[in-house]
Amino acid sequence: MKKFYTFIFFLCMASLSFGQILLSEDFEGGLPADWSVETMATDGGWNATTAAAIASEYWAPSTDNATGIMGTNDDECDCDKSADRLISPSIDMSMATNVFMSFDMVFGGFYINPNTETASLEVSTDGGMSWTQVSSITGTGTVDWTSVTYDLSAYAGNADVKVSILYGDAGGWLFGMLVDNIEIAVPNLNDAELTDLTTSEYHITDAMASITGTITNVGGNEITSLDITWSDGTNSYTDNLTGLSIAPLATYDFTHTTEYTVPLGSSTITVDVTNVNAATEGDDSNNMGDTPIQGVPFIPTRALIFEEGTGAGCGWCPRGHVAMAEMEVNYPNTFLGVAVHNTLFGPDGMVNSAYESGYVNNISSSAPSGAAERAINGIDPTQFEAAHNILIDRVAPAELTFSSITYDPSTRELSATISAEFIVSLSGDYRFNLILTENGVTGTTSDFAQVNYYSGGGNGNLSGAGHDWHNEPDPVPAADMVYDHVAREILGGFFGEAGSLPTTINAGDILTHTFTYTIPSAWNPQNMHLIGGLQDMENSNLGEFLNGVGGDMPATVANTEILPENSVKVFPNPASDIAMVRVELEEQSDVTVQVFNNLGQVVLNRNFGQLSGDMILPLNTAEYSNGLYNVHVTVDGKIITKKLMIAK
Repeated sequence: MKKFYTFIFFLCMASLSFGQILLSEDFEGGLPADWSVETMATDGGWNATTAAAIASEYWAPSTDNATGIMGTNDDECDCDKSADRLISPSIDMSMATNVFMSFDMVFGGFYINPNTETASLEVSTDGGMSWTQVSSITGTGTVDWTSVTYDLSAYAGNADVKVSILYGDAGGWLFGMLVDNIEIAVPNLNDAELTDLTTSEYHITDAMASITGTITNVGGNEITSLDITWSDGTNSYTDNLTGLSIAPLATYDFTHTTEYTVPLGSSTITVDVTNVNAATEGDDSNNMGDTPIQGVPFIPTRALIFEEGTGAGCGWCPRGHVAMAEMEVNYPNTFLGVAVHNTLFGPDGMVNSAYESGYVNNISSSAPSGAAERAINGIDPTQFEAAHNILIDRVAPAELTFSSITYDPSTRELSATISAEFIVSLSGDYRFNLILTENGVTGTTSDFAQVNYYSGGGNGNLSGAGHDWHNEPDPVPAADMVYDHVAREILGGFFGEAGSLPTTINAGDILTHTFTYTIPSAWNPQNMHLIGGLQDMENSNLGEFLNGVGGDMPATVANTEILPENSVKVFPNPASDIAMVRVELEEQSDVTVQVFNNLGQVVLNRNFGQLSGDMILPLNTAEYSNGLYNVHVTVDGKIITKKLMIAK
């Protein structure tokens, strides 16, 4: 398999309306006779095709554009694509002052160490004898279509201009590029586009919401002044902006000086950009936009569910172990990790067949791979942090909690009730789910040995999750491996428990569902973790997670209530010689702290007796080995578990 990394990057570009079209080509009839291709590749370089036809095993571009396009595929050919050039016919720009070029593309900018695929826009004024780079083309980190625009005004006044798109594979086995709908034209002189409205949708009722957004200058003149007006349908407010300096194709982020007092429920704000340079615009169809605003009683706490495709037989998967451990330390309150083991690349003693099938058939059949809430999918675990930071600001439609978790050690019966308090109304197919994971999983057979392509350092040095992988053998023996986040069971099935929520949900509803399960004798309940999720099957065929909640299973008592998440904090984290447990007690309570290593062994069990108020309890961790620990805090029979990383 390919070992690949991606960069997550979202690009928002203006859609232009031009005054005079100099060249327009949609490739519906293939490569026109006056276009040409230069290549050293054995497959002809750029070829007329469709997105579906050009797809290959490791590069499957979006088919949102289903008709004729031009494409070059290095994944399929794995040949010399270091200089694949698509060349336009000669363009007469002699009468122009400003010239823009726009086109649609798929270009990820992916790399397979040490090679990164590149693309650039180049211009020739001598019939193609020599080329000058106008701009490098930034990869989006995805296989999705996006629109880009570049300024060719430096070549205005020339009667013989050729433009080319150059793709390069840096001599490696990489992916490819698609282009379509190329347009070169003279822009309108004064033209501003309302490119984006960035006002958050959800606000606490009666809060003041800032009206924010982005304007792009899609005209040929610099923009020095404009008006921005917003309206709630009853009242309108205008900012007259002067002294601006927005160059052609540059953007301007605005915050309106008048804020909006958010009412309860739904409302719509309309924003209009007018009076650009106090002149008549060439096009005013791109000046207006709407943004919805929801007034809600509170903003739900967020926790994100990350699923990692991994396997003991996957040689690149040690970097997934490292990424999961780092995420748990860096984002202990918002990261919920699930390691979905598979046998795609060799034996693995930790596979849950139903979960494996759901993940491989719907998310990714490569490893290591990842899904962030099933909203950002097929990414490398090294990109989990970037995905987390993109998704964490999304407002969930409901707050999730475990209203009860009970476990009977004598029967090994687990009962967990998930509660959701909804801040908005929903209609359709939404579902609860419950995932059980286990830390500290070990085994003695060969299917617990971790294949390790980092052994010897030839593929770079990798440290973390309890190993210096470059110093470890290949494979790492089963006796030396401890696996965390192992997906043991997904009680609602891959797509959630059908019927666990009604099809009509009203704002303010508090709805619950109880899952029951008998824990197999081979699993250690003390090391198990519960992850509750709210899944959207109405708008997502993958069952996107809209919110999550974590909880630990009490392994020694039959009925245990859960402490509020914010009532206990462990710091610093990571710690070295000492860590602190802060407990906020509303009344005098009996407090016990237990610390378990990743094998489930008790390394500390201390009853602090009756305490009250805001207490800070020291833990001497000087003798603890590096690694991840579970800190169980019990207050008058109510329990919560926090993760603690020891790093010296």
